[in-house]
Amino acid sequence: MDRKEAMERMIGPVPSISIPFTQDGEVDYRGLADFVEFLVANKTSTLLITLADSLFSILSDAEIEEITRVVTRQNRGRAMVVAGTQRWWTQKTVAFVRFARECGADMVITAPADWAQNNNDDLLLAHYKAVAQELPIMLMTALGKRPVPLNVIEETVNTVPGLIAIKDDICGHYGQHVATVARKGGVTLLSGGRMENHLEVYPYGSNSWLSIFMRFMPRIAWGYWEAVQAGNMPLAAGYVECFERPYFEDLTKELNLEFDAVIHASMEIKGICKRYRRAPYPDANEKQMERIRAVLDSFEKLLDEGVSA
Repeated sequence: MDRKEAMERMIGPVPSISIPFTQDGEVDYRGLADFVEFLVANKTSTLLITLADSLFSILSDAEIEEITRVVTRQNRGRAMVVAGTQRWWTQKTVAFVRFARECGADMVITAPADWAQNNNDDLLLAHYKAVAQELPIMLMTALGKRPVPLNVIEETVNTVPGLIAIKDDICGHYGQHVATVARKGGVTLLSGGRMENHLEVYPYGSNSWLSIFMRFMPRIAWGYWEAVQAGNMPLAAGYVECFERPYFEDLTKELNLEFDAVIHASMEIKGICKRYRRAPYPDANEKQMERIRAVLDSFEKLLDEGVSA
């Protein structure tokens, strides 16, 4: 897959894979397969397995491999699959990427090890080059507790043909600079996290973002994207005001739950897979589930009535 083909496929909302678990803490592979079907049925062009959203923090290396296998097998080539790496050393990462390629993954998003900011620019660039020899790569800008230095991003764009996309979670001025570098280099910029973040970088050339709503209410994601494509920025901002801020700010604060627990709960409410995660991460209780259900019902009603700017 070359840059041009990837840019054509990675347009609009891109969901990352929230790993479902059973109540006793096992990875729910049947639920994972159902989740892939839900995403493909709702016209996603890319399936993204990521270090954070896919909860690698509570997965073993063997489970990460099996999740990669299940996602690619269930997908059956319908969407583009981006495998994800743990914060492994370079040669371990390369070995995993070979495995992901054999499974049928199209790309890999790599997160180099960076404990205590021990990496230097040359070693980071060498890491990206080594991985890109096995599969096209998506560079993730959040490198542990710091962003990837802008000069490393620019050099990777200019010297690594296998760099297909950049996923930015830093946002702000940094994200705008990265979007500019990506556009000039013919690389896709996947804005991280929220529609609001995407609005910041859309004028700089970003045509895709990591969409959380694609995981359980894709009508919101596609409605926002239709507004952006139509050049109706007040309406696009209306989607942020009507759905994103109430969900990620008001609801999480009211319930005293962090956003990933609310996302898993929302997926259960929509009949996709169960809410459960592994301890010590909490799950929504029944009272919290009822409140989340009420909010999602209000979102459905608003979508039916029509979102206004």
